[in-house]
Amino acid sequence: MSTERRLAAASGGQLDLARTRRWLIAILLVALILRFGLLLSLAQDPRRFLQSDASGYDQIAANLVAHAAFSVADQPPYLPDAFRTPLYPYFLAAIYWIAGRSYVAVVVVQCLLSLATVGLVFKLGSVIGGRAAGLAAALIAALDVGQIIHANLLLTETIYTLLLVLALVVLWRLLAGGRLWLAAGAGVLLGLGTLCRPVALYLPLALAALAVAVMQTGWRRRLAAAGLLLAAYALTLAPWLARNQLIFGAPRLSSIQGYNLLFFNAGYLRAQVEHVPLEQADAELAREVRPALAAAGDNPFRQEAVYQAHAGQIIAAHPWLYARLHAQGALLMLVLPNTNFLANMLGILSTPTGLIANLRTRGLWESLRALGDFYQSYLSRSPQLPLFLGALALEAASLALAYLLDLVGVWALLRARLWPALGLLLVPMLYFMAVTGPVGYGRYRIPIMPLAAVLAGAGAVVVGRRWFQWWARRAGREGAEPREHPAPV
Repeated sequence: MSTERRLAAASGGQLDLARTRRWLIAILLVALILRFGLLLSLAQDPRRFLQSDASGYDQIAANLVAHAAFSVADQPPYLPDAFRTPLYPYFLAAIYWIAGRSYVAVVVVQCLLSLATVGLVFKLGSVIGGRAAGLAAALIAALDVGQIIHANLLLTETIYTLLLVLALVVLWRLLAGGRLWLAAGAGVLLGLGTLCRPVALYLPLALAALAVAVMQTGWRRRLAAAGLLLAAYALTLAPWLARNQLIFGAPRLSSIQGYNLLFFNAGYLRAQVEHVPLEQADAELAREVRPALAAAGDNPFRQEAVYQAHAGQIIAAHPWLYARLHAQGALLMLVLPNTNFLANMLGILSTPTGLIANLRTRGLWESLRALGDFYQSYLSRSPQLPLFLGALALEAASLALAYLLDLVGVWALLRARLWPALGLLLVPMLYFMAVTGPVGYGRYRIPIMPLAAVLAGAGAVVVGRRWFQWWARRAGREGAEPREHPAPV
């Protein structure tokens, strides 16, 4: 049986097109209200849109507009930067060039991009599980608190998530028997995504392998599709790699990998071994590498090699403990909240507390005591407490529901033997779980939540169908009882 027929059989029937459009418009309207509602509540103080890494992206974009320099420096000389990849700073620069250095303008555009992602989730969910599954997936994506929050931050998650979901929609058409040029389109989109978030560097390799494994065609066409995807991906990265070769003598994507490996991966390991806060462990690591950094000079890729070498030594000394921390980080990424960003945006916190990071180095009772102190010191005194707690409760409840429906969705796709659909959704999800490492912040699950929504949509259709069948059987039995046991006249 063809993939299309198996998909139709698995969908359990279709909603009519007119009803589907009405429901989709309603879901998109809900998504729009939630995203722009947060925007309007923060617009009077646009600095609240700058959290975490946002100030660095903002400075590079401002330098691009004012000095045509890809530099994070705030004064001359504007030395070139190799830490950040180009797509998001250029995205900001394009908006700044049109609207001035307006954070509100950026967030307006990002809210619209997040809305487009919800529409793409509907598209992907529909072709995999039918229109009802697509609508359920879109609703879950529309209500995802992490997506709502990050659409209102000058961070890479919103634009990267859109590129990833769009690439998977294109790749699905290829896997379902589309033309080979779709492989090139997917490769370009994945390349743009990597230029936005370098952590995605190796994802196209996994997706190319998926294409070879599950395409329902001859081996020559499978290999051609994989080769075309990777060639288009490499060509998309090539200009930036050439730039780094010319400036720094290294055809590398970014110097961020070594920094993260030392101050996050090895940092968490050191904090766990010594039972100290992460910031203390990172301060020790910075002192230890200072002499080697001085010898490496100003070249960021030589500095990255120093970071990587020192991190490798620390990890090699405790391989099993690191493996456990890595696995814990992957699981924590799935459950930790994104409302810590919301606390900063609402003014509940004025400076980072390190609470979530340091919970990893504390015992259970210490962690509970730290959470209690956090509530007393910050939350209990804030007039924004009801909004914060409501968002936290919504995020926890929606995640729990989505993950339960994901299990049902995986089971349903396994029963239907829809290997292309399973691979398309699970490969990126497993990839981002694997590369998260010990860090495990909730922020890192943002790109995979639309995929989890698609799986949950398929699960929701199964659950809904089973409930309807149960209700119909019960109603049938109750309706039959008067005929089987007529009342006396």
